[in-house]
Amino acid sequence: MENASKALLIAGGVLIGLLVISALLLMFNQVSDYNKEQTNTKATIQLADFNQEYTRYARDKLQGVDMISLANKVADYNTRSGTVGEIDYDLPITLTIVLGDKFKNKCGGTLNYFTKSTYEISRTNKEFLNIVEKNRKLESNNTLNGMKQLITYLDSIKDGSIRIEEIIGKQFKDENGNTLSGAEAVKTIQNYEEYSVLKTSTFKISEEPQYHDKGQIKSMKFYGKCIKSIINCGKRFSWSNDIIISSIFNS
Repeated sequence: MENASKALLIAGGVLIGLLVISALLLMFNQVSDYNKEQTNTKATIQLADFNQEYTRYARDKLQGVDMISLANKVADYNTRSGTVGEIDYDLPITLTIVLGDKFKNKCGGTLNYFTKSTYEISRTNKEFLNIVEKNRKLESNNTLNGMKQLITYLDSIKDGSIRIEEIIGKQFKDENGNTLSGAEAVKTIQNYEEYSVLKTSTFKISEEPQYHDKGQIKSMKFYGKCIKSIINCGKRFSWSNDIIISSIFNS
């Protein structure tokens, strides 16, 4: 009888031990599943937030200045490598910008800067941004308002009614800081007008953004929707109205 009682106690102890072990294993699995779910949720959020940095530009009325910002963002991304969290920087992003005939026609039918109808910003192609940077340097050397004024009164500069120095208050400099005058200055200002048209134009996403297999943004494509100029839809003023001049200098 005594041996039977001991056997029952031992069996009960083993059973309790098995129940405890089973409970611990169940708890461990539940914790592991929870952690895995939390990790997956965090990864999904990180990837969605990353894609949102680019897809927020995917709209039908994207201003040219925003298009330039997107192009710079894509170019900056493409200079990186490696993996940070869920973001694989070795997966390239490509941005395609279609200017089209409207852009060419708005710029007088002859282009000296944006000579291509379509530009691609990728890991190996930065032609579009090289043109942008060249014109930004012009704005830096002559101020943004100064460049706007020079475009506005370009006809008067051409016919000698006014000198560049009278408009911007100093000598005109190219993107490299060299002083230009005469025909060279006029040509540079005319070329800059293409950039000003680009900035004030409206672009439309032409297709849904494309994604890599892991869900990371792969490519986007836009085309020119509404091409217009900052100089009153292509109309220029003559240098004859001090009120107009004053309002531009004070804008």
